[in-house]
Amino acid sequence: LVLAHGAFALNQQSIPFLERKEPMQTTNIIIILGCSVVGGAPCAMLKERLETGYMSWLLNPNGVIVVSGGQGDNEPAPESIVMANCLLRRGVPREKIIMESKSRCTAQNIEYSIKTMERYGIDPARVRAVIVSNGFHVPRATMLAKRFGLKNATGLSAPTPGMRNKIWMYAIREPMAWIKSLIFDWPGTYTLRERRGGHAKENTA
Repeated sequence: LVLAHGAFALNQQSIPFLERKEPMQTTNIIIILGCSVVGGAPCAMLKERLETGYMSWLLNPNGVIVVSGGQGDNEPAPESIVMANCLLRRGVPREKIIMESKSRCTAQNIEYSIKTMERYGIDPARVRAVIVSNGFHVPRATMLAKRFGLKNATGLSAPTPGMRNKIWMYAIREPMAWIKSLIFDWPGTYTLRERRGGHAKENTA
């Protein structure tokens, strides 16, 4: 109960500034975190993430975009593929997009994105990375990015559309997710679980 109240307070302190986009500083890597795909198209929150990530890339056209998101049980395709197609239609060159298509939760978004970057010869300890998500999600995602090895990571907040989404995410879902991440989300946790045949079953919101 104490942890829940602490997480709630932390999340509430974030509200005044997280709904504004932070300055888009020079970056090597832009990691856009996945969210639900509905009927083959990004949901409203994912559209905002993609728009924010795309605008950041326009200011950093030499940077690389990592789109991160696997395929949920009710999704017709991996979130990363849908995200990449949206960016391609906006004119982002294919060689500037890296897809991570296995993750099912925020910690996996970060851990698997880092592993994918390493396969492309990108050293996570040396890059300047921006983590793009909706405002409620950015503090936890950025905390995890630093914990998993992206020491120079900063967060970039996309708007959270809809009052119902804001109430649910800020007041209920994300505080509970903070508790889970603070206790359980550590480097190697999901890799070990994969080897044992399990997987996380959380929508990447």
